[in-house]
Amino acid sequence: MALVFPAPFPLDGCFTGSCTFDPVYQQARSLTGGAQPNVAEVGPTYWAGSWQTEVLSREQFGIWTAWLQSLRGGLRTFRGRPALWKWPRAYPRGFAGLTVSASPFDGTGNLSAIGSLRDTATINQVPNGFTLAPGDYLSIPVGSRQHLHRVIEGAVAVSNALTVTIEPTLRPNATTGVEVLFAAPYCEMVLSEPPSISRQGTRGGTISFSGQQVLI
Repeated sequence: MALVFPAPFPLDGCFTGSCTFDPVYQQARSLTGGAQPNVAEVGPTYWAGSWQTEVLSREQFGIWTAWLQSLRGGLRTFRGRPALWKWPRAYPRGFAGLTVSASPFDGTGNLSAIGSLRDTATINQVPNGFTLAPGDYLSIPVGSRQHLHRVIEGAVAVSNALTVTIEPTLRPNATTGVEVLFAAPYCEMVLSEPPSISRQGTRGGTISFSGQQVLI
């Protein structure tokens, strides 16, 4: 099977609870004479993450080390996402049984409107009653890249649509009419430093790596 980039994680269920996934704000800060903070954005917000596996079997270890080597250091991208958050919280086992217009729901919607401050998104073509809660994730393509957003204020779909508040805000060149991904949403990332690989005698070992989002 041909390799695909950005590369998805090769296995699920291998990560420990010590993984991180957080936004990085590119800001300049200063204080006025009255100690009032002045904050200015000097660049767009991006995601940075770190992942650590549990002790892997030899087979799992081989799969993960091959995946890491396929990235060729920082030359190829992967699909970065929170380690333990593949689905919205209301659907921990996926979307089986949900339908849209009598067809099975495939885990995607359509971005139908963007708020004036670019921090709200209206998404249609989802099941009635479809629920997104604060802390859930979705991703939206902008240009040739997929961009990840965290739900800040959730909603429940009525008439096959819902409006949620998200961060980071939508990029200036984001447009409506594109597919919104709810199943394993991601952003495109590169390794930010060499991975750490620890082999164990009778088992495969453990792996940890970190990455940061590629914006353009």
